Amino acid sequence: MNDKKESECHKVCCCCCCFYVEKYPEIKQLMGHDWRMSIQVAISVFIQIYVSILLRDASWLKLIVCAYIIGGTVNHTLSLALHELTHNLAFGHSRPWCNRLLGFFANLPLGVPASITLKKYHLDHHR
Repeated sequence: MNDKKESECHKVCCCCCCFYVEKYPEIKQLMGHDWRMSIQVAISVFIQIYVSILLRDASWLKLIVCAYIIGGTVNHTLSLALHELTHNLAFGHSRPWCNRLLGFFANLPLGVPASITLKKYHLDHHR
């Protein structure tokens, strides 16, 4: 996507967000950080570890089906958590190191170190 289209897209996105906040002001109550995300991340990481231990002697078919259904769902959850953590939405802007450490922990089952680079490039994307 070229820069012009991307900037237009963000203008439209911003206008849509403003429209919904103006039309439904109660949405603002849902905005802000939420420490309960850390519990969700911990549960997701432990699910990945637990399922991998359970499947260590499984057949290839069972392994592929479980990897697709369970692993795909949990990996997507953790990827979304990493996105939220780039915005410091677990512990707020007053504790960025806690958000960063939770990002490291959420990144463990993903296999590709993405937590820090996602933060750098994603925040550039918002500028």
